[in-house]
Amino acid sequence: MTTIANAITTRKPLPRAWYGWLGEEHGTWLLVDNTLNFLDDATQVWQTVELADFRLWGLLNGEVSLSEAQALADGDRVYKCSQTQQTRRAA
Repeated sequence: MTTIANAITTRKPLPRAWYGWLGEEHGTWLLVDNTLNFLDDATQVWQTVELADFRLWGLLNGEVSLSEAQALADGDRVYKCSQTQQTRRAA
């Protein structure tokens, strides 16, 4: 008899991100731990957005890939780490 392995559970929920608009500002939406944040492309400033404001002014264009969403949630730690590794290899 064949059995199916149990699904792997993560320690924390994965972040989800979308490209979109908040009023007249274009940027990226990020949902982490049930908190909705918006990164304005022009100013590169994060702001927390209430659900009521999102319903009035928010628009989602399309979902960001998982790797890009994780980079946004981690603050680009992976990129910084890879730059360090590249420096060490060159030396």
